[in-house]
Amino acid sequence: MAASVDNALAALRLLYAGFYDEPLGLARQIGERANLLQLFVADETSIIEWRQLDDKRRRQRFKAVDVRLRLEKLGDVPVVHADHYRVLSSYGIHPGGPPQYFGEDFPPTPGGHFRLRGMMMSLSELAYVVSAVSGFGPYLLGSNDQIPLDRIAAVGRALISEQQNLQFVLEDWLSQTDTETEDPPLDR
Repeated sequence: MAASVDNALAALRLLYAGFYDEPLGLARQIGERANLLQLFVADETSIIEWRQLDDKRRRQRFKAVDVRLRLEKLGDVPVVHADHYRVLSSYGIHPGGPPQYFGEDFPPTPGGHFRLRGMMMSLSELAYVVSAVSGFGPYLLGSNDQIPLDRIAAVGRALISEQQNLQFVLEDWLSQTDTETEDPPLDR
């Protein structure tokens, strides 16, 4: 969970600086961890296997795609399913897409420029994957008086609720606008 916290904090710093592709890449990494935690919760044998393998074999056996396929085989929908992963990968991870472009009436440009759509999309994705990690993580930490597991899970549930509200506003705003946009309503 600590690596996810570090990724989320780095993503927020990038957002503040006007970079939006990079936080989506970090959201993808956090999403990979969320899928892994989901697998550990759904299948106890997988966490036992994880602990028994050396680093090289662990990387081979628990690749992001393999974790997603194992979750699907169990009948679970991964936190970040294949299409979602592909979308997150299309922003700044794999070459080919326009940089820092989210459909605004601005030319694609290298980062460092405020783009409301980019910020909202990145924030929404970040909130989604962080809420998943904080939702699954406490189940794997076990009983510990030093770590408020119930509070962590409660914050995760509250965050996913707020993220769903943000996603609703974002989707509604995007469906009502074309490339010339006005600021989205943030008061819903």
